[in-house]
Parts: sequence; C-alpha cells; structure tokens
Amino acid sequence: MSDQHPILNHLLSADPLSENAIEFLLGYKEEDDLVDFKLTLDPSSEKEWIEIVKDITAFSNTYGGYLVFGVKDHDKSIIGLSDEHSINLSDINNIHQKINRFIEPHLGNLRSKEYIHDDKKVIVINIPAAKGITHIISKDAAFNQPSGKPKVLLHKGTFYVRRSASNHLADARDLDSLIERRIDQFKDVLLNRISRVVEASKDSEVYILSKDENDPDNKRFIIESSPDSIPIQGMSFSVAPEKGEEKVAAWTVISSGNAQIIPPLNELWEWYGNRLELEIPEKQRLAVAQFCMWSEVPPFFWLRGIRAQDIQNLVLDTINHRKPGTSLKVTMVVASFLGKSFYKKALIALGEYQSKLSRAMQSYPDTGPKNAHCKLSPKANQSNPEFRIELGENMEKIVQSVDSNKNKHQPSAIDRMTALEIDIYLYAQDDKYA
Repeated sequence: MSDQHPILNHLLSADPLSENAIEFLLGYKEEDDLVDFKLTLDPSSEKEWIEIVKDITAFSNTYGGYLVFGVKDHDKSIIGLSDEHSINLSDINNIHQKINRFIEPHLGNLRSKEYIHDDKKVIVINIPAAKGITHIISKDAAFNQPSGKPKVLLHKGTFYVRRSASNHLADARDLDSLIERRIDQFKDVLLNRISRVVEASKDSEVYILSKDENDPDNKRFIIESSPDSIPIQGMSFSVAPEKGEEKVAAWTVISSGNAQIIPPLNELWEWYGNRLELEIPEKQRLAVAQFCMWSEVPPFFWLRGIRAQDIQNLVLDTINHRKPGTSLKVTMVVASFLGKSFYKKALIALGEYQSKLSRAMQSYPDTGPKNAHCKLSPKANQSNPEFRIELGENMEKIVQSVDSNKNKHQPSAIDRMTALEIDIYLYAQDDKYA
C-alpha cells in the first residue's frame, strides 16, 4: 500500500484513535482497504457478530484499519448510536471474546473509543495489522435463518483479507501478497537492528554475535563479550545492564506484554527488594506489575499512583495474554481493588479458568478487597507506623530468602502469601482506584 494513503498516517501514528484521526475518518466519506462504516451492531445477532469476525480479521491480515459505527453505509451521514449500542461496542474485552471464538491465533490488541460529533455518539474500533501471524478461521460459524435452518458464513481453515474496499476469502495472489509483506516486515526489523550498530558512536561498545555450538538447530546466538547476557526463550540477548533501571527497561522492551518472555523469578524479587531505590517511569512500572501478576510476585507497589483505567487495561491484558498454566490468583486480587463492576468483567474474561479459582474468589468480596485478601493488623498497643516498619522488615527477610546461587528463585508458598498481604497492607489503595 502506498505511504501516501490519507488514512495511513493516522493508522500508524502513536495514537490512531486521537481526536484528529477520528474527525478525519468521519469526514472521509469513503470505504476502502483501511476503513469500513457501519450503522450499528445488534449484540444479540449471531449473524452480525460473524460478519464482524470477517471485518476484523480481514483488516488485521492486511494493513490494519478502522471500523466506524454510527454512520450510514450508503451516504456516510452520521446518525449516531444509542447509549446501549455505544456501551456494547465500547466493551473491547467482550468484542475480543466474541471474535476469538472463531479464529486462531486469538486477537488481543483491538482498541475502541467513543466519540461525540455534533451531539451524536460514534464508536471507532482500531484494528492493528498482524505482525508475523495470520488469523485463520478455526471452526465453522453459522447462524439460524428465519426458517430455522442454519447457514454457515465462516468455514474452518479459511482466512480473509481486505481488498477493493471489502472482505475477501484469500486466494493465491493474496498469499503472495501476504508473504511479501512478511518479508518486508522482517527486512524492516533486521535493517533497523543493523542501523543501530552502524550508527553507533565510535566510543560505544559493539558486541559480536556468534553461534552457540551447543545448539545444532542454529536458533541460539550469544554475545561473546557479555557475561551478563539475559536469557530469552529461543535465544540469548544482552544489553549488558549495569543498573536495576537498565534491567527493567531492557525487559520492558524485550517482553512487550508477552507472557512467554518475562524476567526470571529471582530478578523480579530483586527488583522488589530494591523497589525504593529504583526510579522507573509509569510505563515500565505497569510492565513490572504485569510480570509480577504472571509470576505471583507482589504487584501493588508498582501500581501506586497509576490511573484506574490503565490498571484495568493491564489486568485484562494480563488475562488475555497469559501463558498456559499461569496462575491468575494475584491478577484477580488486583482486579478486586478496581471495583465490583470491573471484577465481574475480569471474571468473564477468565473464561474456563474461572472454575480454577477458589470459591471465595469466584465473586466480588463483600467485605471489601483489603479485608478479604489481607489479614494483617497491628498488635495491641502497637502504632500503625511501628507496624508498617515491622512489615517492611518482614518483607526484607522474605526477599532475602531468594538465592539464585542455591537455585532458590522465589520464596516458599507461605512466604509468597505473606509477601502479598504485606504488599497489600502497605501499598494497595483500597478506595482510590475508581
């Protein structure tokens, strides 16, 4: 696609749902390979949800794009949405669940935004282009016709692309285009990494990559001169980090929300032990909190002062992108501090995993999250400041029990439970996340 496409600059910008981007879309008045206008979506209609699966996967498998709701299809006039339809289309977690029933791999990066134009509500959904994957229909999808006879709209094993302002089942030429885009994406990543070395200043240290002789499949390479290399699934990579802040920054970039690639347990506990000395920005604190939720390490210190909406998004992302077998108990403890309504939404996002929670955690705690998940309290005649100091000392002992030299990468289960309670008592904001 030409870089001159008028929508592409908005689609690839830092905020593809900015006010300028949405106003541009509403004035565009034309459907093409990057935008589709729709009057509304009936949340009770299976047929309409199946059609949305086509739309979203077609955009994702091609260049990405926008779905704009509240606009007439034929003349592109802005009609607006009812409050009910606006609420349904703003629930991006529900949209993920509806479309992921029929596709593999699952989508988890859609964004939805309500916008008021001339007192009329519209919803714009942003669909990023898939990178390195293709979303394929994983099972047949059918709806019941008025006659009662089912009609299959999606067939297992097929996939859709966006072409000529509509969705198309992929054919041979689409496969060729898809392969070409994959090659271009790979070239961009490779050339970007090469340029970083070429453009490095003369006094910078450049490490030489070499093949790991113990890996016959040529999937592992090492940086020869760095004893502090960070192990990652399938390869070893090093930024030779010297400070805790550098390690956090490196892991934040490396992982990018991928539960398959997260810091070792002992690293997370070391960061927690040094939490008062580490100076890291909010984005990295959110990343560390997510690492902790996936690893059953206390997360609340890292969430101090962060907006409730950002924490809600983080919790849902942690659920949707968890590694199989990952415990989500700590994640749901965090969810409980975000209010009863959000906790119900998080339970729905869990899907079948909900049954693995304890009975007490399968509903919002009536006594409040702090009372439900933290049983700590000062002794008689002990002031709150004295008790907080004591808790800090107890936490330090738990952190110090981790010793990677003795292959003890995390505290015992009892100590982990105590550490979470201490973290809740000291840092959880019982009534300030809403």
